[in-house]
Order: sequence, then structure tokens, then C-alpha cells
Amino acid sequence: EKYKDKYDFVYGGVVEGPITAASNILGVENFMRGLINSPDLIHTLLEKVTIATIDFANMQLEKGVDAIGIAEPTASTTCISPDFFKEFSYKYLKRINRKVNTPGTLVHICGYTQPIIKQWIKLPNMFVISVDDVDIAKTLETIGNKFVILAGNIPTIKLRRGTPEEIERITKNAIKKAGNNGKFVLCPGCDLAPGTPEENIMAFLKTGKKYGKYPIKNLN
Repeated sequence: EKYKDKYDFVYGGVVEGPITAASNILGVENFMRGLINSPDLIHTLLEKVTIATIDFANMQLEKGVDAIGIAEPTASTTCISPDFFKEFSYKYLKRINRKVNTPGTLVHICGYTQPIIKQWIKLPNMFVISVDDVDIAKTLETIGNKFVILAGNIPTIKLRRGTPEEIERITKNAIKKAGNNGKFVLCPGCDLAPGTPEENIMAFLKTGKKYGKYPIKNLN
């Protein structure tokens, strides 16, 4: 409310996704054991978490945010199987997206997510998927004509540990693979790690500004 009239930005609110919030309540190890040993109890918890998430998201929208981002990193196939994603995450994300009073959400799942992209993009009322470890060209092909924007794909571990030259190469490769399809927002695959070198951040930004313009030019 303080800055909205002063600055022309999109103001976003954030909530945790269902299994990410639930795993923070139980602890990740206990939650993962529960998926196998006590699935009914996990579903009971997820029901309560989903209701609270919808209420919290709508409270933020009532206060003036323009859109809601849903952070669901524990749903990646780095952590759980595609079947578990469908049963324990997608089911509740779908309810959240339908009940949140916004034209569309951003859903972020970092880690390896290629096996769940087809399921993920079926979520209703979603306009951005924020990804980390995927083949970007293959993912854009999967999205096809759906009104879904792809964001991310620059590994944060490379930003933290790589060299500026590596960052330039990775960034150019992401832009090249995104091609002229559109629907791509160049950004890190997740939050930047503490201690990420400033020179790597600047290499990423400069490369994006130099090459990330349509039409995409030859980057070889």
C-alpha cells in the first residue's frame, strides 16, 4: 500500500506450496517417511495446510498485491516421484489455484522437474511456471500453445561456484534454446545462495541484456 501508487511495478505475494509447508511443519525426513508409512495422515495435514494457504493468499490480495507466487520446492522429482507429485502436491495445488482470487499464479518448483512438466502445466489459473533443472527447449515444446510462461533455468549452484565465463556460456545457451518462441523469462532457477560472487551476477545480467532480445540472434 505504501509504494504501489509511487512505483509502477507488479507487486507479488508469496505462499508455500502444500507439501513444502507440510514438510516444514513435520520436518522433511518425517514428512517423507509419512508419504510411505502414513499417507492418510499426510493427506489430513495437507487438507489443513491447503485451507490455510488459500486464506493467506487471499489476505495478501486483499491488501493490494497483484499476483501470488507459490513456492513448492519439495515437490520436485529430486525429492519425490512423479506419482507422489500427482497425489500429494498437484491435487492440492489445483485447489489452491482455483480458490485464490487472482487472474493467475506463478508456481515455482526448483530441482529436477522434467518428469512432471506435463502434469504441472495442467494446473488451472496459472500463468508462470518457474523452473530450475530442465531442458528448456523440450519444456517449451511441451508447453506448446498453452498460455504459460517459463521462467528460470540458470542453475544457482553455477552462479555460486562457477566463473563469469561459465555464467556467460550458460546464459547464452538458455537464450539460444528458448529461441523465438517467446514465453521465456531469463532468471535464476531459485534464490541466490549466500556468497554468490558479484562478478557472476553481473555476468548473468550483462549477458541477458546483450543477447536476450527478440529476434534472437546467432549466439554461436
